[in-house]
Amino acid sequence: MASAAGSAVTLRRVLLASAALRLALVVFGEWQDAHLEVRYTDVDYLVFSDAAASVAAGGSPFARATYRYSPLLAFLLLPNSLLHAAWGKLLFSAAGNPALLTRCICF
Repeated sequence: MASAAGSAVTLRRVLLASAALRLALVVFGEWQDAHLEVRYTDVDYLVFSDAAASVAAGGSPFARATYRYSPLLAFLLLPNSLLHAAWGKLLFSAAGNPALLTRCICF
């Protein structure tokens, strides 16, 4: 069965579609968190973000009693306090697609 050259499913197209879908879900989640009663973002993300804010202010990620994670996570999410609150969501989305991370330099 012959297919048109422009409609072939390639790894590149699948990875780009996956990245676009993940980005769209992050954007939708931000909108839902701002406009609807039921939040899209899990409460753990808020705990991670608070820990990062504490580290950015020179404190300990363990200043919040509910923080029971690696301090490394708080340092990875420092850009949540310095750049944008959605940094971690984008980081987690990218980390959820290892093929994207390993192949992105090949494009």
